[in-house]
Amino acid sequence: LDGYLKLVFYAAPVIFLLTGALPVRTTDMELFARLIPYLALTILSFELLSRGTGWILISERYNMTKFFTYMVAVTGFFAKGRLKFNVTPKGAGEVPFRTYAPQLVVGLVSVLSIPWALIAARMGWVRYPTNGWISAAFFVNAFWAAWNAYFAANVVAHSVRSRTLRDDHRFADHMPIAVGVVGDARHSRLVYG
Repeated sequence: LDGYLKLVFYAAPVIFLLTGALPVRTTDMELFARLIPYLALTILSFELLSRGTGWILISERYNMTKFFTYMVAVTGFFAKGRLKFNVTPKGAGEVPFRTYAPQLVVGLVSVLSIPWALIAARMGWVRYPTNGWISAAFFVNAFWAAWNAYFAANVVAHSVRSRTLRDDHRFADHMPIAVGVVGDARHSRLVYG
């Protein structure tokens, strides 16, 4: 269910910037009194648990990469009958667009929601429940949307630059082998030579 959790985190700042709907109603001081310790403890626990081998920025990029795949995987629990295994295409070529399309959508919507909010607040198109666009709500959500857009752009750029270079088998070698059955029909086993 991690994919759905991440989708909520990617959608929350966009929803505020596009509609003015706050996911949490609180004062700036109450928000920062909880948000800053939460972020500090999250980063500290990540560093302690990874023992210097993990990088939080790479972890965030990986979260962005996998969120949609995890969402699709959950649907397998509700499928009737046997699931088929989709074989990835082999051979040289580009990464298919559908592989990074969800991240492209997250990135574009996140980036476009920031100028929209500034224009909508100035023109009065959306009634934001804040003290103007220089409030903590605007700052935090714009930063959050930009953070998500950065990682989405990173995944898309990496996908676009990636190419499958292998045209054939990974190891081309000719080795003669012999396969035979040893034993009678009740106690047989395969042997390779």
